[in-house]
Amino acid sequence: MVRKRIGDYLIEKGLLTQEKLKLALKEQKKTHERLGRILVKMNIISASTLRDILSLQSGCPTVNLSKALIPPEVARLLPKDFCLNNKVMAIQKSGKKLTLAMADPFDIVTLDMAAQMTGMQVEVKVAKESEITEAIEAFCSEEIK
Repeated sequence: MVRKRIGDYLIEKGLLTQEKLKLALKEQKKTHERLGRILVKMNIISASTLRDILSLQSGCPTVNLSKALIPPEVARLLPKDFCLNNKVMAIQKSGKKLTLAMADPFDIVTLDMAAQMTGMQVEVKVAKESEITEAIEAFCSEEIK
């Protein structure tokens, strides 16, 4: 099954015009960044809108990390550098299942690496990139690498 592209979702919802999409795609060719991230940087959509569209696109639920109760021992299951570089954070553990907050739920490489590092089955919740970064800094001390 082919998933609908983020630009198509946003145009359908009236949150993006063809002209702004063309501008963002032009920027994407230069920077090689994900389109959603570019749209947020260009102030065309909010980080919350991006999170919600990625949730819709992926079928993964969203999580608001500023309101989540994350056990510190769970937050430290993955190395800080890995989390910061990949915009991912462990937020919940139940048996051999680990729930990750991710800015990009389609980042299969990061999902696989997290599963290998922890030896656990991983599932994803979509979060805003800024909330992930803030939570990582709050929970993961500098000496934990």
